[in-house]
Amino acid sequence: MFKVALSFILILSVSSISYADLDREAVCVSYTPAISKPECRALVDFYNATGGDNWKNNSGWGSSNIGSWFGLEFDQYGSGYRVAGIRLGDNNLKGEIPDVLGSWPELQRLILHNNKLKGELPPSLYSASKIQHIILHDNDLRGSLSRNISRLSSLFYLSLDSNGFSGSIPKEIFEPPRVETIWLSGNQFSGDLDAIANISSSIRSLAFRDNKLSGKLPISLFLSKNLESLNVSNNYFSGEIPRQIGQATSLRMFEASRNRLSGSIPNEIGLIQNLEHLNLSENSLSGKLPPDLSKVRVLERVDLSRNNFHGPLPESYGDLSFLEFLNLGSNKLTGSLPVSWKSLSSLAYLILSDNFLSGELLLESIPNGSLLSLSLRDNRLSGHFPMEILGADTISDVDIRNNLFSNNFDTTKPAQGPLFQYQTKPPSKMLGFDTVQYTVNSNDEAAYIALPSASTHGGVIFPFSMDGRKLEEISGCEGTKKGAAYVLPVGVSACEVSLNFTDCKLGDGSCRVPAETSEGINLFVIENPAKERVLSGISQLRGWNYDREYVDYLAIDYSLNKEQRMKLVIDGDIALDVATYQYRPDVLSALGVDRTSDFISHLGWDVLVNSASLSNGKHVASLVSVTGAVLDEVEFTVFNPELESGKTEFINQDFPDIWVEDFPFDGSNVKLDFNIAEQRFSMVDQEINGVSSRGSKNFFSDDGLIHETIKIYNGLPGIHIEYPSSSSPLTGVASVRGWDVESPGETGRTNIGYEFLIDDNVKFYPKSDDRSDIKSALGTYHLNAGRSFLIYSGLLKNGFHRLRYQKSPGPLRILAEVVFESFSPLNENGEQQYIIGAEKSLRYSDFPFSGSDVELSFDQASQSFVVSKQWVNGVEVN
Repeated sequence: MFKVALSFILILSVSSISYADLDREAVCVSYTPAISKPECRALVDFYNATGGDNWKNNSGWGSSNIGSWFGLEFDQYGSGYRVAGIRLGDNNLKGEIPDVLGSWPELQRLILHNNKLKGELPPSLYSASKIQHIILHDNDLRGSLSRNISRLSSLFYLSLDSNGFSGSIPKEIFEPPRVETIWLSGNQFSGDLDAIANISSSIRSLAFRDNKLSGKLPISLFLSKNLESLNVSNNYFSGEIPRQIGQATSLRMFEASRNRLSGSIPNEIGLIQNLEHLNLSENSLSGKLPPDLSKVRVLERVDLSRNNFHGPLPESYGDLSFLEFLNLGSNKLTGSLPVSWKSLSSLAYLILSDNFLSGELLLESIPNGSLLSLSLRDNRLSGHFPMEILGADTISDVDIRNNLFSNNFDTTKPAQGPLFQYQTKPPSKMLGFDTVQYTVNSNDEAAYIALPSASTHGGVIFPFSMDGRKLEEISGCEGTKKGAAYVLPVGVSACEVSLNFTDCKLGDGSCRVPAETSEGINLFVIENPAKERVLSGISQLRGWNYDREYVDYLAIDYSLNKEQRMKLVIDGDIALDVATYQYRPDVLSALGVDRTSDFISHLGWDVLVNSASLSNGKHVASLVSVTGAVLDEVEFTVFNPELESGKTEFINQDFPDIWVEDFPFDGSNVKLDFNIAEQRFSMVDQEINGVSSRGSKNFFSDDGLIHETIKIYNGLPGIHIEYPSSSSPLTGVASVRGWDVESPGETGRTNIGYEFLIDDNVKFYPKSDDRSDIKSALGTYHLNAGRSFLIYSGLLKNGFHRLRYQKSPGPLRILAEVVFESFSPLNENGEQQYIIGAEKSLRYSDFPFSGSDVELSFDQASQSFVVSKQWVNGVEVN
């Protein structure tokens, strides 16, 4: 049969044309080009089923010229034509995919990614024998995959990432003879892959990350001679890495982080001569670091952090001349840096923090060339720290805190040269943009900018002050002001810029960088506290940051999934590291941002603050970038009631319950209970027309999992969930927290990941906090971490739930658990609600002591009542 591919692919940047549902009989009467009526009718059915009148682009659909219908591809067969492809990605398709795919016998490409499709895959998909590309990632598709997928003998590329598929992965998915790419990440697939026996020799890329797969890594995965990329991170795989990994000689990328893998890394890994990227972080791997890894000379990135490796750093790793990123942090490594590592001329990031390294740090051991960041925090290094490191041309970030160095200097500050606070020369493969960056020290009114003499690109100056001053003017070097950056011309080897700074202070807005917006929303925001509310008790300061033009503000490597190095500064001197771990779909929706964007992996942040650490009155919170730019700031009020001693202290006693009438609507009365953990009044019950809205159902079952034996120190458990407890329901927006600790007498600590589970299916990866109060109580310095996560009780049904704290990855052993009650008030329709716009205040007597009255005001951010005023013997406390 004669076949010619025609250019009927129309992907036009025009506004959508709105239609009502198309009448397929009317449309499919007279049209060109000549395709069969069944194929035409199937196209109309597809349009109607997926809300075609609301697509972003539906140009041409319904006209007599089918060749103009947006997103279609046709191939010629003899005198007629057949539908060969449907390309409607990111086009606002909704509803279920209709079961019409079998109506297009020559369909080769089905590309519907990033839409709002739901339901299961239609059965006719498995009869589309000519199909080569199935690209359906980022939808809301559900159900399981059929074994009939083996019928797709022409399948080349399958992408089902970021959907809701569940069940097991059928072994037949690996059998189509031409398939090269299978991406199933970000779903709910479970079970093991042990049944896999035959894998097509054509397979090059497999991605199963972010699922619930378990069992051992199948040996068959590593017997595919052409496999180049394998990603199984964030699952429940256990057991040892098969020695057959050495037979995967084409493998370029292997990621298996956040699993429960154990044992040592087999030396056979040194046989994979093409391996460039290895990530086995956050497992339970042990033994010594494999010396044969040095035989893989093309390695660029290695992350073996958060395991239980011990022993010295291999000298042979100095042969890895292409290595750019090495993270061996949070293990049990000993000894000192080998002198041979000086030869790591491409290394940009070296992370050795949280180990047991000791001895003197020699300048002769620090890698040459392009080192940007060096982290040696939390080791036992001693002697004189070689200050020459801080003067290197490239290095911008040195962290040597918690060691035994004899130098007398502040290790909390960045390296400071004579002119610059930061100097960064990013390697081309690491940062993704080809510039040289500088942050100018505002102590100099003029600065001589020395760029690399062989530079073929311009430099970028970030002229932000870290000492309370504002840049009024910058000039010289023939540079151009662009956003928040000053861009220098290409090829300049050295020149002088003039800087004019003026004084400013936090809180008056004069230090703040003009905020860019998207859809009218600021890209950097401190969400809470707001100007109109009072910070009281233990509160979560939170917000978001999203900047597509991040080079204008921050010298950050998003490609490495690093935290954004920012600070939340209160009153200019209380600096808190911002944990940018939270995914904020509400903010993404408001900004109109595609969640698959490269630059949103760290959207959302939070910091836990006890307001008693601040004096009552006005304060300013500022979000400050690594370059010193004030990205957002807000003035807020702190108020904490005094005790009889006249001091503001943590209140640790019970008080009578309070009933608040007609809240949050008329006819509803809520009961308040003082929550000691949060230092505020939580809503613990609600009566609507005399009927309580609390629930009594258990939303979990006994699964008989193994519980770890917890050691006791000074009468306190070494691992503990601090809140919620059975005596205080989880209500409002609360911080669940706890701690874990290892004995100070032990030789190591538990360097693996952890997670919280609620009813065994809601995961929270905890943020680590320094808990000096727990360290003191336990009498140990070996506090591995405090743990916390933020949760809104409305995410859980009213009733009883189980919170578990477990090792992740590793054997499924529960470290601590508690059964707790969750409660959120109902609205007038009987649904749990987040209360918005309601104002309520009341006066409560004899709190926190007799003769003291306080005003309680509803705080929308925490969904609870906080103390906003106090009178002692009738006199208001300021």
